Amino acid sequence: MKELAVSFREPTKAILDTSDESKNGGTWFLGAVLNIAECCLLPSQSPKRTDESVSIIWRDEGFDDSPVNYLAQRELREQVMADNYLALGH
Repeated sequence: MKELAVSFREPTKAILDTSDESKNGGTWFLGAVLNIAECCLLPSQSPKRTDESVSIIWRDEGFDDSPVNYLAQRELREQVMADNYLALGH
């Protein structure tokens, strides 16, 4: 999880808990609380993930021969902040 720069608001009690046999495959990250938007948007402490790291990769639907689009961490953060600013009526 450190490699992916995922941080939990509440830490996990176990990576994989297999004590409850009724849960096929066990429970991953038992007790952890995650804010995925926070993980995606806030600057990372990981030296491998910078503001210029790719956050989103996509290709427009129906344009399979078109180039792939990329959005860097910094660009994603800027777009989200601008959208929130507008949503608040500014």
